[in-house]
Parts: sequence; C-alpha cells; structure tokens
Amino acid sequence: ADFEIFGLPSFTLTAFTACVMGSVTTLAFGLPLYVLLAWGKIERGSSCIRHLIWHAWIVLGSLGSWMIMYGLALMYLWLKSVNRLIAALLLPQMVVVVEALVVAINNKIFIAVVHDAPHGSRVGGDQRRVMDTVVVMTHA
Repeated sequence: ADFEIFGLPSFTLTAFTACVMGSVTTLAFGLPLYVLLAWGKIERGSSCIRHLIWHAWIVLGSLGSWMIMYGLALMYLWLKSVNRLIAALLLPQMVVVVEALVVAINNKIFIAVVHDAPHGSRVGGDQRRVMDTVVVMTHA
C-alpha cells in the first residue's frame, strides 16, 4: 500500500513490514499501558504475571509465526532455484509443521496460563478469542 504523510514523498509498505510494525508497536505500548492501567486493579502476584505472559505470547506468537513463515517463503525461493520439484514437495510439509507447532504451543500456554490457573490468579475475560489471534495470524 502506498502512503503519503505530511506531504513527504509516498512510500510502500509490504504486508510483512506492516505486520511487524503493528506487532512491535503493540508490544512496545501494550505492556507498559497494561501495567499503568491495570496494576492496581488486579491482584498482585501470579495474576499480573499471568496477564503479562499471556499478552507477550499473543504478540510474540503472532509476530514470530509471521517471521517463520516469511523465512519459509525465502527458503522456498532459494530451494526453487536449486530444484523445483523438491521445493514444491517440501513447502507444504514445512508449512504444516510450523502451523501445528504454533497451535500446540498456543494450546499449552493457554492451558497453563489461562485455563488451569488457580481461581484467584486467572486471566480475566473470555480469552478464547484472543487465543485465536495467534492461530489466525499463522494461517494468514
């Protein structure tokens, strides 16, 4: 997409660059903002730590999966120049393995941090939709 800001020359962002900028911005401002707004409202101790772990996983899991998929695309392009058949056979398997690993890690962290947490230290709200963010970003 082409952007023009304050009369400066327009520039183009790739989808990957826009995703990285959004994720880094969310991480840079989301955690401090969370600590500022919610620190006094939630119980001290494991509840706050669980919130921070869950937030960090959502941002890093989404951005990390995009970076891994980007790396797979680069590896495919390199392998395609060496042998097209091997590249075509390996790409789907590599994508499936990465997606399965992200879903498995997402599930483990969700169960450990959100679902099976003691009652007083649970992450508040319905976190299933938040959990889906990582999966959707990986499949995108």
